[in-house]
Amino acid sequence: MKQEYGLKKFYVSRIKSEPEKSLPVYETGMMLEELAKATVNLTFVKGESYGDNKKFETPSEFSSGTCTIETLGMTAAQESYIYGSRLEEGTLVRRGNDQPPLVGFAFYTTLYSDKTRKTTYEAHFFPKASAVPGNDDYSTKGSSITLKNKQTTFNLFLANNDAYEIKKEFDSESDADAYCRSVLNIGEYYEINIVVSGSGKVTPKGTAYAAAGEDFVMAIEGAPAKVYDNGADVTSSVAGGQYVIAGVDGPHNIAVIFA
Repeated sequence: MKQEYGLKKFYVSRIKSEPEKSLPVYETGMMLEELAKATVNLTFVKGESYGDNKKFETPSEFSSGTCTIETLGMTAAQESYIYGSRLEEGTLVRRGNDQPPLVGFAFYTTLYSDKTRKTTYEAHFFPKASAVPGNDDYSTKGSSITLKNKQTTFNLFLANNDAYEIKKEFDSESDADAYCRSVLNIGEYYEINIVVSGSGKVTPKGTAYAAAGEDFVMAIEGAPAKVYDNGADVTSSVAGGQYVIAGVDGPHNIAVIFA
């Protein structure tokens, strides 16, 4: 008997296209904050046929499902990505007409077999879903500190190949992780932190993410006195109202100073 005792890495990617009778094609996705819990609830519809005072058939079909996750927080950029909310100068703006995009997501669990005394890792891949923000509960600090996780529920749908979940077991954790990344087109992401001083406008502002190897473009309105990137003066690199990091290969801390 195999027992589950671990849970790691939540990856999510927006759906780019949905070929007939196939799994979706995904955009380059991202990893959310550390995963603490995942609860899957499924609903099936059943039909029954009776004759000669006995039951002959009990067909069953997938009707609906949800997966509720808890993570150790979530950045504004991550919320914007999964909920479809707008990110304006580092500020998350939720509107009544926000449309959560269709996504795929995956995580993996740790399994232990009493019989073989062996640890394995099982990937859980949900090919088509959409996110619903969880309810927020705020409270003042009392005599002790209570840390709260961020809760998000994903509605599960059938992909065009009729799959709502795909499981695959691996002997190594690295292989389970690589599988989750590969099915969702997950690239390496780097954090870009942008702070602004003065009255000019910069987009994005705050914390943003850039995929490894891609160009990161920061729009600047106004004439900054100085722009620093990882401590280096890059003011002369600002051109046409933009500062561009070509082929991002690591995290960046950018400071834009207006007179």
